[in-house]
Amino acid sequence: MIDKRVVAGALVCLLFGAICFSQTKGTDSKILSVSFKGPEKTVHMVVIRTSGGEWVRCIPADEISPGKYEAAWDGNDYTGRQMRRGIYKAYVSTGISWELDRSFGYDGRIGPAESRYVVSDPLNASFKVPGAVYRVMVNSHEYERAYDFASAETTYMLEKGCVTVNPARLNKSDTITISYYRPCFLENPWDMAVVPDGSLFILLRWRKMWHGLYPGSLVKLKPDGRTVDTSFGVDGEIPWFHRASQVILAPLENRLYIAGSAYGTYGTGSYKLATGAYWFYIGGHWDNGRDPATTWWPSGICLGEGTKIYIGDLKVYDRTKPMKEGFLYSANVKTGIIRPGPSMEKAPEPDMFYLTGWTTGISKMKDIGTDVKEEYSLILPHRVIGISLDARRRFLFAGSRMPDGFVSVLYDNGASIKEITRLEDKDLAGIHTVRYHDGYLYVVEDSVSFTEGGYCAEEMNMPRTTSIGKNRVSRYVIRYGREQFLADIEKR
Repeated sequence: MIDKRVVAGALVCLLFGAICFSQTKGTDSKILSVSFKGPEKTVHMVVIRTSGGEWVRCIPADEISPGKYEAAWDGNDYTGRQMRRGIYKAYVSTGISWELDRSFGYDGRIGPAESRYVVSDPLNASFKVPGAVYRVMVNSHEYERAYDFASAETTYMLEKGCVTVNPARLNKSDTITISYYRPCFLENPWDMAVVPDGSLFILLRWRKMWHGLYPGSLVKLKPDGRTVDTSFGVDGEIPWFHRASQVILAPLENRLYIAGSAYGTYGTGSYKLATGAYWFYIGGHWDNGRDPATTWWPSGICLGEGTKIYIGDLKVYDRTKPMKEGFLYSANVKTGIIRPGPSMEKAPEPDMFYLTGWTTGISKMKDIGTDVKEEYSLILPHRVIGISLDARRRFLFAGSRMPDGFVSVLYDNGASIKEITRLEDKDLAGIHTVRYHDGYLYVVEDSVSFTEGGYCAEEMNMPRTTSIGKNRVSRYVIRYGREQFLADIEKR
């Protein structure tokens, strides 16, 4: 019988099914290196747990030769804290996959839908619609909404979820196509956040009207994605955000923060998490950002330690103070942030966070108290806007805005960021952001296109280089391979 205890500094080779495992002393006595054989062209992860089974660290293995992998543990947990001496358990897990969660929303997604009807009686063309109507077509002609049929012949009326089409030009056997959003109006989703209980906040960039672009809003949905939480805001939403870009939550403070402007303040709004009641704005003023203590259309936000908040092109504020009263300092580092794409995400370590740039990939930043500096970065071959962290595994999920169809899985080992695999779904187009929560990955597809430089083509009236997004939110289940026990490890 093999003794599966590995002592730091010893060389042991174990056979577990198809996995051959060995552990050797690294360059530092605190580092444990493991090597094993496994299937090629897949992701292998070494998982470290305490003797009681509590999670410590997940380490993706590097392929050092075909079918042979190696991983090194530095003795830290996933937050960077050095673990105490004792016995730990090492496991190997093979493979990362995802699957559309059909129990969410409407077969896994929320957003646009349509119903088609064939006219049998032109004088009685009324249809109940299970969502927020935004377009009615009769054959190939779009009808306009009206409050009576006296204004024009090509109109429809909408009352209590029922569409009634003007019979003036209707003929028997005409096809009526009604487009709507489920469960509510969700045009051009830009970002989202998930409450610990699973409720969803979805930030809408704008809504298109016949005479231009109207400001967007923040909508709250219940966890199933099929019901609006009408206890929040006004019938489930906070309206009138002009070019809002990111929403983050602070549940312990009963606050939510929105990067974007409302009523011309061009700041970051602070609201009550439970009710949506307005508190105040941080950093915003009517000065085009000329005052160093103000912000101008902030494109990303992230909570820091204590009461700090990082805003836009890296200005640091005290989030308990309004407007520019809470300004602390600006970062001197050049980050290459391009509006309107970037998002920020808190890192596992204190005083650190990630940010994205359209042409600069993903950077890890560190707040040093009077400035913010870049620790390291990853330049990706594709364009990324939104990212989300699985802190326990130190995995960053990064949705590809260009090209379409996949989400990158990145690993931060504390010294660098690398891509370890991609999760593909060819039905995805226009991924604006992703949000990881409790084993689920939410994918937000916008409804616009972008220029080569990373600006929204519809806002700037410039030629587009990306696809137009599919205007929806999907939820996927993230699956990791079953953990197979390798050995007990004694950390001395």
